[in-house]
Amino acid sequence: MGSNKDGSAGDDRSVAGVTGVYTPLVPEQWKEKIRDFKNLYVVKYQRIWQALFYILKYQDRAYLCERDTNKLEWKKVKVFLKDDELFTRMSEYWPFGPKEETYKEYQKLKFIQENLDGIADDTVDEYSAALGKLLRWIRLAIDVRVEDMKVRRAHKKQLRNERQEALDKEAERNEKRNAEFEAAKGAYDAKIEEEKEARKAAAEEGEEPEEDDAPEFDAEEFYAVFDENNLPIEIPDEVEDDVDNDFNLIIEESTMEGGE
Repeated sequence: MGSNKDGSAGDDRSVAGVTGVYTPLVPEQWKEKIRDFKNLYVVKYQRIWQALFYILKYQDRAYLCERDTNKLEWKKVKVFLKDDELFTRMSEYWPFGPKEETYKEYQKLKFIQENLDGIADDTVDEYSAALGKLLRWIRLAIDVRVEDMKVRRAHKKQLRNERQEALDKEAERNEKRNAEFEAAKGAYDAKIEEEKEARKAAAEEGEEPEEDDAPEFDAEEFYAVFDENNLPIEIPDEVEDDVDNDFNLIIEESTMEGGE
């Protein structure tokens, strides 16, 4: 993350959100420094490593931590640094889109984020610049995930508003359609009734009555003409929420309004 495939250095946040490009690569110049931690028996800032394993769903907590605790068992987990699997998992982590697979509470973003609370970047850098890079990688992954959630939720909200607007317009059109139908049918029936009364009066005066063969009001033709002049509103499909089983952070509604 924050480098090209050739491993050249770059701004750690150059891939976040602004351009919509995400490059989850691990620069070679600090990957090897991270790998060197496998030779240490004791390390500081174990919660950074723990957060990394959790966000990548890399083994269950029961395996990573001391029994019945949330304390990382470094002796057990440092063996993961001997090969490239952990780094491959980092490169494959994708913060965009729904996450429908199952997540345990400690693998969800709220727990991971809170697990890193109180860890200052500069103090980590003083201890190990490489570990500081790893910390920023985790935080950037969370930040991009949060931003993606905001964008998708805002988009869903927009789609719902568009659907509701279409439903309201179609309801208004149907109301107008029904009202004009009743008015047209009423006028037609009144005219037929008037003609019937005229024939009845003429018959009473001895005139030959005209044949009463007036057709019923043609509702089908009325509706066809009305719909041709007032096209039905296309109703978008119902909007379904994304499934994001990893996401349990609270996002303020105002942060999803037009990029505020």
